[in-house]
Amino acid sequence: MPVSVASGPRALRAARRSVVGGLLAGLGVAACGGGEPTPPLPPLQPDRLELRAGDAQRVPLGVPLADSLVVRVLAPSGEPVPEVRVSWQVTVGDAELLSPVLTTTDMQGRAMALVRPRFGVGEAEAAAGAAVRAASQSEVEAEVEIAVEARVDGLESVAFTVTGTTPGAPARYLGRNGYVEYHPGTLPLVISAPHGGTIEPAEIPRRSGGTQVRDLGTDALAFALADALDARLGARPHLVVFHLHRRMVDANRDSVEATEGQPLGRHAWLEFQGLIDHARQQVAASHGRGFYIDLHGHGHEVQRLELGFLLNAETLRLADEALDERAPDSSLRSLVERASVPLSQLLRGRGAPGTRYEELG
Repeated sequence: MPVSVASGPRALRAARRSVVGGLLAGLGVAACGGGEPTPPLPPLQPDRLELRAGDAQRVPLGVPLADSLVVRVLAPSGEPVPEVRVSWQVTVGDAELLSPVLTTTDMQGRAMALVRPRFGVGEAEAAAGAAVRAASQSEVEAEVEIAVEARVDGLESVAFTVTGTTPGAPARYLGRNGYVEYHPGTLPLVISAPHGGTIEPAEIPRRSGGTQVRDLGTDALAFALADALDARLGARPHLVVFHLHRRMVDANRDSVEATEGQPLGRHAWLEFQGLIDHARQQVAASHGRGFYIDLHGHGHEVQRLELGFLLNAETLRLADEALDERAPDSSLRSLVERASVPLSQLLRGRGAPGTRYEELG
């Protein structure tokens, strides 16, 4: 019978168990009979913590890193040590830990953390804001450095260095596996398309509930709008497009409904939401305020352009004075406050979007 030979610390430990078991069997010692039980091998002791993956990543501020930060705990023999607690801490810059502050190593001795560089607070916020303004004005990429440290009691810590960027236009950012796409713009306008994606990767299972029908053509419409604005104004909006099929992730629902707890789906959801926030931060830094449009399709029998204002049909049928009182409930509430224009005029007046669309056919 052929015999396979393995080497390394794990193989030596297995061989030791085999030899001890053979000797005990030869001496007639049974597991359920008399005699002394086989003493357990001493547990592995952590000797060193090493950085394994995720260092030196670059990502727009507000967007989670594409890859987790991964460390490994090893014994003096080089074997991985499971069940070791690893603590994570942001030590330079401002970033959010999307995973627990304390994690535990798996059977391969690995522990990992997911991090999102963000626009900071205090001095960090001022630096990030200045970087955004510089990027908007010079159309070059500015950077904010982030350091994340992993620690195990009694061992020397390791540190990851990642970079939060503020890309200027023209530029293009693809998230992990190209599930999310972002094009920075120069207009005070953010356009997103959450439901036009077609990618159905094997690594993300289909959701069991919720709406799963994709919006036909909204991703292409988003790009067409950006091109049309560029042709007319010589400037482009910020554009965020979600390429995963809605069966996998529903990008504009809350995280629980959107991903049903699937970690890779949640990562893509965080990228999409983070890139919208990133675009909003750039608009705020360069223009002070802006406008956000979320593009959707509909399956209604009448083929028409539908504008959503977070108001139901009953509210929209109210008289002007009563409708104006519902402004705080509408997605146009900020525009009502800033422009001092009644909600009824924004919805029905001479310059209302619906009025202009009808006039333009």
